[in-house]
Amino acid sequence: MHTATQTCTPEDLLAMPDRKGFELVDGRLVAINSGTLSSWVGGETFGLLASHVGRHNLGIVWPADNGLQCFPDDPAKVRRPDVTFVAGDRFAAGRLSEGFLRVVPDLVVEVISANDLARDVERKVAEYLDAGVKLVWVVDPDTRT
Repeated sequence: MHTATQTCTPEDLLAMPDRKGFELVDGRLVAINSGTLSSWVGGETFGLLASHVGRHNLGIVWPADNGLQCFPDDPAKVRRPDVTFVAGDRFAAGRLSEGFLRVVPDLVVEVISANDLARDVERKVAEYLDAGVKLVWVVDPDTRT
């Protein structure tokens, strides 16, 4: 995980042309680790979940390029799980807005990449649960778990 030294706001991140490759933690840009295998597993997970959710009209599923800004302890934090699901009845007037998602998801999926450190994945899981996410899946492509 590479962290930039210059501080940044969520608005700054949204304005960046390469914003999809970064999260925002403690005011610092953090490069997202990804590789071919983890990207493929995340895409397959998104596709399967989106198909099921769509077939049963359960809500909305986002792929990895969506950012979450739903952390009450740090409103400026932006995380990008590999897959995000929010039940359909959780949106005011059924409308989506631009910017980062501020609704606490019902499910997030983190796919472990080759360069991810266990402590970083554990920190993300704790942040999601502390924010009120009901369910967090951590998928390890190497062990197929």
